[in-house]
Amino acid sequence: MKFLLFLSFLISNHVISLSARLSGRTANKLQFDNGKFKVRWNYLPESQEIEFKLRVKTTGYVALGLTRTNSGMEDLDLFVGGFDGYLQTAYLEDRHATSLSSPTFDTNQDYTLISASEHKGITKIHCRRKLITNDDKDFQIKAGEKAYFAWATHPRDYLQYHTKRGYSSQMHVLVPLMFPTTPPPTPSPTPSSLTNKLQFNNGNFNLTWGYLSESQEIEFKVRAKTTGYVAVGMTKTNYGMKDLDLFFAGVTSYSRTVYLKDKHVNGYKAPRQDAKQDYTLISGSQFGGITTIHCKRKLITNDNKDIQIQAGEKVYFAFATHYRNDYLSYHTSRGYSSQMYEIVPAAPPTPPIAPSIVYDKEISFRNGIYRMFWKFDSTTNELFFKLRARANGWVGLGLSNKNRHMEEMDVVIAGVKDGHGYIGDYFSYQLAVPVKDQKQDNILLSATESDRTTTVEFKRKIATGDYMDLQIKPGKSYYIGWAYQSFSDNLVYHSLRGYSEQKVVLIELNGSSVTSTSSSSSTTTQEIPPYAPTSSSSSTTTTQEIPPYASSSTTAKAASVKVQATPTSTKLMQATTSSATPTPSLQEPTSAAGTSATTTVTITKTVTKTVTTTLIMPTKTTTVTVTVTATPAKIYE
Repeated sequence: MKFLLFLSFLISNHVISLSARLSGRTANKLQFDNGKFKVRWNYLPESQEIEFKLRVKTTGYVALGLTRTNSGMEDLDLFVGGFDGYLQTAYLEDRHATSLSSPTFDTNQDYTLISASEHKGITKIHCRRKLITNDDKDFQIKAGEKAYFAWATHPRDYLQYHTKRGYSSQMHVLVPLMFPTTPPPTPSPTPSSLTNKLQFNNGNFNLTWGYLSESQEIEFKVRAKTTGYVAVGMTKTNYGMKDLDLFFAGVTSYSRTVYLKDKHVNGYKAPRQDAKQDYTLISGSQFGGITTIHCKRKLITNDNKDIQIQAGEKVYFAFATHYRNDYLSYHTSRGYSSQMYEIVPAAPPTPPIAPSIVYDKEISFRNGIYRMFWKFDSTTNELFFKLRARANGWVGLGLSNKNRHMEEMDVVIAGVKDGHGYIGDYFSYQLAVPVKDQKQDNILLSATESDRTTTVEFKRKIATGDYMDLQIKPGKSYYIGWAYQSFSDNLVYHSLRGYSEQKVVLIELNGSSVTSTSSSSSTTTQEIPPYAPTSSSSSTTTTQEIPPYASSSTTAKAASVKVQATPTSTKLMQATTSSATPTPSLQEPTSAAGTSATTTVTITKTVTKTVTTTLIMPTKTTTVTVTVTATPAKIYE
């Protein structure tokens, strides 16, 4: 369906911004036209997309645009969608505008329509697009950057002009900085959980701080009841503003821009801005009369205007704020802490040293971003696991007989918090936050966090006797579920997750189909059902022989697998193979009725090979496929 849409957006309408949930993730809301036009958007980290949901009181088209200017339709990236009641068809178009003219249809249609409906005068649109489309007609969405929202609507689907339109009164962050669109070039802050807290001004000014041991930084978070500036300072004296090192921050009331300045003062006068700005802004917001600032700085800045933070040393905290002014001319509230506080502990906890466990199994996901190692100890009937993920939050492992929706999954969640390792035993019934087991059957062996990587090691009994645990059996296979949270230890949602494509055997049968003995060889016989249904005497037998190995050898000798078949006719038997690596050595003897022929496969490691033996009969060809597993007595890598 073609549109001739002429939009002329003007700055109008106050916006209500709320926090909500969309697709189980943190979402954002806006309302226009007195609540008749509602938009929700949400960042999807797994697919690097942004999704939009519109609910508009109209029976015609709806349009939503993104721009860095809020007038004149300049560089406006928009989509137009709706539900044609006459044709009973949903539509969605990717368009752009550069001025007050009809928006142009994009050559590359980068929006994907998920659903659209119209019912009782309400039109709903659900769509999504990639953050980075590489289309010069689109708004490229980057973490932390802001945009104005433009909107328009009409009660009919095909008219040239809108009846209602406008812009958001302020810019909004589409993708928060806590969810980077690409891997950051430098490590992100290690979650410190901001374990230290202070309150000033009867709880209207709240300060939390935490030590980031890996990056040797200190992070601060301020939450104050004000629409003006906030300031936090550190000093060795608690009066007279002497040698006060402080940061000054807030959200401007006019442009809604977050600001952060590094300042210092010595005496009762206006603080001066440092020539060297040592504070880094992480995030800032203002909503409902509450200003929140999150920032960090190095412990040692080598700036003589800053306090150099040493482990074990203490400082007084100073605070100041103005109830509505963003200019640091004067404060309406200010004060000092009544005592000194240690910012960095004198002896930060040292991560435990990982035990020396040699793992013999491994599986990885997402090109090694998440790796799982394991080993079975038959003497204790325990499984040892090591999980390693490129994350600074929790890592999770799930075992299940199903590979969807977290159904009936035995879950382990582990990580490092405040320098200490933790582990939890959970069970998941469905796609929701797992439930913690009453009986905790996983024992943490070690947990470390360094270089944006979390590694945990733990063990558990294969049979725990807990009905909320998966009772692991030798020879049985399970789906592996994996997940991790990049920046948080809060078990609300994951950053990435997935399943193994196939079931995985965690514990192989003892010698697989081979019985270990003290002699130099062992033999196992596997019976195959008759391949010639017309003859009860015809059968195929697989015999597996393992020769002795010299303990001083650096390469394991080969195991010999013989596939024997007895034809029931006078025709020749031909032996062939399929899916055998390394290439098996074959013997293709001529056999008369009642005699047997042998196909030999050479195996040098613990592997499973499939041998297909074809018997050419007078009236038909019968193929018998025999799968055998050879396990040498000793394997040398």
